[in-house]
Amino acid sequence: MSTGSARVEALFSGEPPPPPADPAPRIRRLRLVLALAAPLLLLAIPCWTGVPGGALALLAFVLADAELVRIEGGLYSAEACDTLLRLRARARLALLVAIATFLVQIGLLATSFYDLWLEVLLRLAA
Repeated sequence: MSTGSARVEALFSGEPPPPPADPAPRIRRLRLVLALAAPLLLLAIPCWTGVPGGALALLAFVLADAELVRIEGGLYSAEACDTLLRLRARARLALLVAIATFLVQIGLLATSFYDLWLEVLLRLAA
């Protein structure tokens, strides 16, 4: 029996509805994934790898999108819904930044930018 139908059954049986679920662990996990993705996305172009940040951004978006089903099912309080919807918007933004960095990297890999960048780094290290 789904949670939505359980709430309807509780409503018509005279029982109180089930209390809202605790989303705190899910919110912490989503914030952690976004916090890890942000610096990796910022370092994607100079370090010529956007895959780790892109993968974490995609994971954050999938996790946030999965919470949308629970929000629509009425499992969370209004404050938790607002927080999760804001985190979903941030995850969407991180995913768009990841796509943009991939596109920029494709353009830079087609030129000699990374060869010149590596030469500059090697000169600075010497």
